[in-house]
Amino acid sequence: MSSPNGKTPIADPGFIELNQGYLQYANAELADVEAKGGRQRIVLDDARFIGNVVWRQNEQTFDAARGSTSLGVEELKLDYAYLWRIQRIFANRGGALTSDWKSNSHLVNLRYDGLGFLKISGFAYLLDFGNDAPTLSANSYGFRVFGFIPLGDDWKVGYQGSYARQTDAGDNPTSYGANYVWASGKVGYGPIGTLGAGYELLGSDDGKARFVTPLATLHKFNGFADVFLDNGGPDGLQDFFATFAPRLPWNIEGKLIYHRFWSDQGGKVLGDEFDFVFERALNEYVTVLTQGAWFWGARGGRVDRYRLVFQATLEF
Repeated sequence: MSSPNGKTPIADPGFIELNQGYLQYANAELADVEAKGGRQRIVLDDARFIGNVVWRQNEQTFDAARGSTSLGVEELKLDYAYLWRIQRIFANRGGALTSDWKSNSHLVNLRYDGLGFLKISGFAYLLDFGNDAPTLSANSYGFRVFGFIPLGDDWKVGYQGSYARQTDAGDNPTSYGANYVWASGKVGYGPIGTLGAGYELLGSDDGKARFVTPLATLHKFNGFADVFLDNGGPDGLQDFFATFAPRLPWNIEGKLIYHRFWSDQGGKVLGDEFDFVFERALNEYVTVLTQGAWFWGARGGRVDRYRLVFQATLEF
């Protein structure tokens, strides 16, 4: 699970595991009720808190009981899940914090899409991993707003904002409180592409502990080099990012991203990163992708890291 130099982890150990196996009931006529029990994929909102880590060869999945309903309102969705085991991407091939976890956790997510250009969700994620990962047991309460506003035939504006408050839970040995903030916007012009910028805070409580997101799809955030999978450590993390998604020929989708990182506690500059990703569907079954990252750390901070990935996906 590591590269030859022992510094950059490659989180794809060799093993075979059942990703999903569940029983499901759905009734569209009864308030869109859906119930599912067993091993399953769960992705909520943008996967910043709850995701399936689809980037890896083995997904993160959940042994869970999950139910959802619209409560009779077309634009509404109420989602609840109880998690009794977390199937991590390493299975049981890693250490204590990377192996599968026993869980006594609850997820609640309420989303409403009936406000035109404004979509909103509120959530409560109550995570308790007992002795398997006690330092990651935490309760998070927050909300997220996002949407697009069309401006004529070729122009549109997109935005996203989120806030959450987190405190320790279960057997977590550290008593703390920390904040999460996301604010971003982008402007798109059809013939050229989309420009965007944003800011993310994973707050610290005076260096005792930071805002944790142990069930997130972490590779999607804070740079493709995966330098900050620990959310910056006890001092927390601030991330300013700028993006450009150009309109490309031959049905290629691409994005260029720049990050500047610094700590929440003390405001220490941690480094910069440049990322790129290009993807193209060759047909309805095969998609190819290349992704690169170059992180250069500040003096006394985290070491430089470079990453280049080529990937082909077959779906049928």
